[in-house]
Amino acid sequence: MCDETTSEQPNSATHQPVEKGNTQPKAATVLIVDDNIAEAAACRDILSHAGHEVILTKDGTQGLKELLANPQGIDLIILDWILPGMSGDQWLGHFLEVAPDVKLIFISGKFIPDELRNQLQTKVSSFLKKPFSGGQLLDAVQKALPGDNS
Repeated sequence: MCDETTSEQPNSATHQPVEKGNTQPKAATVLIVDDNIAEAAACRDILSHAGHEVILTKDGTQGLKELLANPQGIDLIILDWILPGMSGDQWLGHFLEVAPDVKLIFISGKFIPDELRNQLQTKVSSFLKKPFSGGQLLDAVQKALPGDNS
């Protein structure tokens, strides 16, 4: 579950000049596929507040339809491990057929075996164990997106 609490920056930080070479993470279009709509909505709110466009879907079929409608327009998929009908690793195969270069973050409240995690490591940018904080979500998204993530 996404925890909407985030640490606030001191007001003085907003008045400091931006140094050359300091870049904000690229705004992305993020597809969230999670059957727990309350948790997914909290993640959507956090990502939207950070400047990302978010598409929220409640199952793999709906998520796949969104990806098929615009395979080049989705930058990142946040996929729940347990979904109705198929597991997240099964849905992963379908998503990668449509958009093999799309970045993906798995989220789950369940244990993901190390063997399977290792097999998926080359296809998945990150794994987040529920409950996770807004800061953890934003860190995982920033690391998954192309660009300067230093």
